[in-house]
Amino acid sequence: MNSALLRPALILGAVGIFSKVIQVLAGLLLAYRFGANTGTDAYLLAKSAPIGLYLIVDSLVYNAFLPFYQHERRARTNVLIVAGWMLLAGALAGSALFATAPWIVALLGQGASLESRAGAAELLRWMAIAVLFFFPASVLKAVNAAQQRYVLAALDGLVIGATLAAALLLAAQGTDYRPLAIALPVSGGLLLAVQAIFARADLRVWPGSLSIPGGRQLLGASAPLLGVNSLQQFLALFMVAAAGYLGSGALSCMNFSYSLIQIPVGVVDLILMSAWFPLAAAMVHNGDRSRLLHSLERTAAILLRATVPLALWLVLMRVELIRAVLQYGAFDGVAAERTAHVIVGHALALPGWLLEALACRCLFAQQRHSAYLAVMVLRCITLPLLCLLLIPGFDLLGISLAFAASTTLGAAFAFWLIHGRAESRIALSRWLHASWRIALPTLALACAHFLWRLGAPHAPALPAAMLLPIHAFASLALLILCYRLTERIAPGNRP
Repeated sequence: MNSALLRPALILGAVGIFSKVIQVLAGLLLAYRFGANTGTDAYLLAKSAPIGLYLIVDSLVYNAFLPFYQHERRARTNVLIVAGWMLLAGALAGSALFATAPWIVALLGQGASLESRAGAAELLRWMAIAVLFFFPASVLKAVNAAQQRYVLAALDGLVIGATLAAALLLAAQGTDYRPLAIALPVSGGLLLAVQAIFARADLRVWPGSLSIPGGRQLLGASAPLLGVNSLQQFLALFMVAAAGYLGSGALSCMNFSYSLIQIPVGVVDLILMSAWFPLAAAMVHNGDRSRLLHSLERTAAILLRATVPLALWLVLMRVELIRAVLQYGAFDGVAAERTAHVIVGHALALPGWLLEALACRCLFAQQRHSAYLAVMVLRCITLPLLCLLLIPGFDLLGISLAFAASTTLGAAFAFWLIHGRAESRIALSRWLHASWRIALPTLALACAHFLWRLGAPHAPALPAAMLLPIHAFASLALLILCYRLTERIAPGNRP
């Protein structure tokens, strides 16, 4: 790997893993103390609106303001003004969420019960305060990332997860969700304070005017990104609304499954966003398209060789995984079984999910925001249609299967947009020729798991918490052995 990419990738990967672990631990505490029920559904329904709004703004600022900050010296005198304007925008957005909480909950939770809607509206009013802090914090996060303070790029998930975990420990088990709602604005205030401390040198500069030099250019770059980010959150909110029609606890089960799969997805996406994306942007700036495509294909090959076997392992070990991780306290066997079904679709989405993230970073680097917008439009069309087709036959699993199919289609379309029609055929032929490198280790893993299942009834019974790591390490050792064998058989045959 390029030395310019290795250091930030290692730092971001380590911090990202720690951040995701904290968030998963908070999710485990939520499952243990509250379970999957109407109250947890209401909490998650309320949380989806402010978090979705924050993710729109955070991605917008990171992909629009960060390049502007890096390439325009005058932007360094505008950090205080931009953060101030974002603070005002956060205040307006938070006030709008507070005032319209019952209507937002009614729109997102049409399939939920009246009791769940009332509880969600009350919780949403508390969570709306967090938007006031999240908006300016996203600007300061971009500034710190531009200054190569890589740890701060993953700080938001860590702070939100740690604050939620503390609130869960303080809340009355199974009854009081209010401390969980208050934890979100508290985490927003902490995040803003920490980011401001490290970006204080830029905040001390007063440009003497409330206007932003180059503001029109910044707004021009932000407009297509705003559309892309809004469509992304539309997809997330659509799945939340669809789960509301599938009974009490459905949204909770889907959320717990999504949280588990977010560990590999979140870490890799963080590395792509903060390490690979600047490298790709530099290649585009230098006009080195062939090197960009080579780096894209090599990175995609690494992702596929890691995620395809991982997806299969998650599908094969889904029951043991949920039992070992979630089935404690208030999280009963029915909820565990339902979550184990949902994780099948999320696991199948893993390769396409990460390939789409990689391809879209490449489109961002080329400043082809409209192309990425086309990818999201395709996904916004396919996901609802697939949900309508799959939910009647597969219940909650239908939502995650529709998500997996839409991400795979989105990834394929994004790569087609990058390569063009002629180059796409050549690249596809090269990938098919080298696909055995992925298929052989994956097939070996499936066969080994089948043999283990045959011998399991005759072996000593082990608890799921002990069996899972043993199976994971054995599977990893088998995959490493198979990949080494493929390298010896055909060292030059690579995608």
